[in-house]
Amino acid sequence: MGNVMLKNIQSVIEAFYDHFLYFSDMLMVYSHVELVLDRMNDEDDGVNFFKITKAATVDSMMMCIARLLENGGDVRSIFWLIKKCRSNKHLSKNGDELEKKLNDYELKLKEDNELEETIQIIKLRRDKIFAHNDGKFFVDPKNDTSYLPSCKLWALQGYIQELLCMLTEEFDCNNNMQPIYDGDLNKLLPEDTRCGYWRPNMHKGLK
Repeated sequence: MGNVMLKNIQSVIEAFYDHFLYFSDMLMVYSHVELVLDRMNDEDDGVNFFKITKAATVDSMMMCIARLLENGGDVRSIFWLIKKCRSNKHLSKNGDELEKKLNDYELKLKEDNELEETIQIIKLRRDKIFAHNDGKFFVDPKNDTSYLPSCKLWALQGYIQELLCMLTEEFDCNNNMQPIYDGDLNKLLPEDTRCGYWRPNMHKGLK
């Protein structure tokens, strides 16, 4: 019975990690495109393609991360995952230590104003741009004030990554999953327009 329960929670954590990897891939692409755009002028050939790609990547990324940050009821979110793992701490390698770590993660969310602000803006974008089309939420893109700088998204990415890596370790999940983006944009660009990009260590903190 215990083995079945462990496999169940492992599959849940791995599913969350898979969604998180998609978000991370989108964030890497977005950041890379942003770097390329910073080097371009409005009259440069192909600049509109990069602008459209950046906008589409933002939409995809925001929809993905908004799902992970939903709360309330039985919604499958990071908050739900913390509660589920806490209630199944006896299946982890060190239940008491796991509970302490989960409490710390929840406390950080409450006390870190920048993280909380980032999450609220993402939820605002979901309501104003993706989820509703009525007069209250309908927004002309030109009047959209819910912009998030990539540094804040990377901070959120780091928080979720740290949490999921810890759970992956504690419940002995598959820890070989990695994002697929590997600077592929540079392979499509002339050499003189290529630029560096940041690929995070997805297994930071794992043994």
